[in-house]
Amino acid sequence: MNSTKIWGAPGTGKTTTLLKEIKEEAALKGIENLTITTFRRDAADEIKFKVSVLTGADEREMQNVNTIHGICYGLLGRPEVVTKDDLKTFGKKYGYETPGEAVDPEDPEDITAGDLKHYFNFYSWMKNTCTPLSNYYQYPNLSDLRDGHDLKQFYVDYEEFKNEVGRIDFSDMLTECSNQGLIPDSNTLIVDEFQDLTRQQYELFKAWAESMENVIIAGDPLQAIYPFWGGSPDYFFEWDAEEQILSKSHRLPSDVWGTAKDTLRYNGRQETPEIETKKEAGTVHAIDYRDMEYYLTKHYASAYGTTFHLVRANYQVLPIAHVLAGLGIPFYNNLYGWTENNINLINSLVKIRNWTMPTTEEINALVDNYQVEYFKGDGNKTELKKSITKAGSVEGFKKIDNKLIDLIRGGNPVEGMQKAGDLKKKKIGVMLEKNKILNPDQITSHIKTIHGSKGLEAETVFLHTGITQKINKSILDYERMKDEARVWYVGLSRAAQSMYIVADKGKKFNVCAGGE
Repeated sequence: MNSTKIWGAPGTGKTTTLLKEIKEEAALKGIENLTITTFRRDAADEIKFKVSVLTGADEREMQNVNTIHGICYGLLGRPEVVTKDDLKTFGKKYGYETPGEAVDPEDPEDITAGDLKHYFNFYSWMKNTCTPLSNYYQYPNLSDLRDGHDLKQFYVDYEEFKNEVGRIDFSDMLTECSNQGLIPDSNTLIVDEFQDLTRQQYELFKAWAESMENVIIAGDPLQAIYPFWGGSPDYFFEWDAEEQILSKSHRLPSDVWGTAKDTLRYNGRQETPEIETKKEAGTVHAIDYRDMEYYLTKHYASAYGTTFHLVRANYQVLPIAHVLAGLGIPFYNNLYGWTENNINLINSLVKIRNWTMPTTEEINALVDNYQVEYFKGDGNKTELKKSITKAGSVEGFKKIDNKLIDLIRGGNPVEGMQKAGDLKKKKIGVMLEKNKILNPDQITSHIKTIHGSKGLEAETVFLHTGITQKINKSILDYERMKDEARVWYVGLSRAAQSMYIVADKGKKFNVCAGGE
């Protein structure tokens, strides 16, 4: 077996290098003889698309390019999987409250909702790490489990229930593949983002690798940031292969890279490979949260490219969203960002104020956001929107009552919106004062968690250093400190030009920043 290990620090072109290897292997052996896999579903979909472009293969036919769970699911013959309804049945039968969603190991942002979310996370961690039930106390988040349920009994009950209904969950896919000795029908195994693998996935990988002619893995062990799923950088270091370290970052300026390196070194003595950075130094600013508006105003006065506002946890998103909204800066975020409906609404208001005809989509946004009494015709909003779409913008505009037109042109249309919270009112109101059409392609700001930014980059990053009390307590443990430092290394290494390290109110992570 020939084995290669590609270590790609941020911005060094790991994906490009790996795709080159895939293209060469596919040319020699055919794409059907390659198994290409990774940890996260979005990463697998991206690889599949790029491989399709490179090789001309049909994405729909590339069943051998998938997540590890997806590969196993296919090898098992696509068995029935536990559903949300099954979890409800489980809860009723065994006396538990159940989460709203099944735990999805391919979506690290998926945290289940409901009283038992921490118990299902516990179960997944036990499976992912191959920890015997007798050692349940090794689970790092035992402090989350305080509502009186017996952990071992929950584990046993859930196993029993799955057997009863004849369904499997995500962890069972790997277990069953291993137990049955199922191996992909190919002679080359390629694994991207190897640092994200759990112990369970690593053991399965080793079993598959034994039957392969060529094995290629790629990743960056210093970007291993999913310990809560059981992921560990140890497996990248452990795997014995010819190592190829990519030595030049096309993203990182020297000062930004220096801050990222120092943060890893100071928080757990983790050493980075030596790489060549971009010629320019870039800028690193250490700022206080109370000065945010000043620095944001200064930045956006001459900003170019993409700007990220990165946070450690979702609770930090709303305050930042309010600041950006108050400054009239549109942004994307899956919780509080500008939606298509928001954009159509503001454009409709601006156009009507300026005696310009809105589109049917923009008129329908008015229907969504104002009481039905403000419109002529059918009192059902669904039917009203259908009739507007069918009629077109000119005839659809006639369905807007004059009192809404008057409110938009001469009153305060923001206060008249239906079911609008403070943030939405601020977003729409401040943008309305600017009296400009909002083009979604011109929205360049994003609020993301650090985990959600992995694999991405932006010209400018505002990195908010606030952490929860739980994280602050956990990093008293040396290994947890190392885990946490890698998260901040990922956040720091997203910046291609400028980094603003924001000292938040309350508990903060110690990022090694220079600054003004």
